[in-house]
Amino acid sequence: VLIPQLTRIIRNHGADKVVFGSDAPWSQPLLEAGLIKRLEISAAEKEAILAGNARRLLGFTEIKDL
Repeated sequence: VLIPQLTRIIRNHGADKVVFGSDAPWSQPLLEAGLIKRLEISAAEKEAILAGNARRLLGFTEIKDL
């Protein structure tokens, strides 16, 4: 998905409806995460897409160091 298309999807449907997925091992997760970081959206929206939405959907209320 190209950056303009992804930005339009987020604007039309909300960042709370988007969850990051790298498509590993066929893709490079760091490059895919970098795509999200380059979007012209707020830092809160980026955090939600990269981690917060998955935490919410999976029911994780807190993250502890191992």
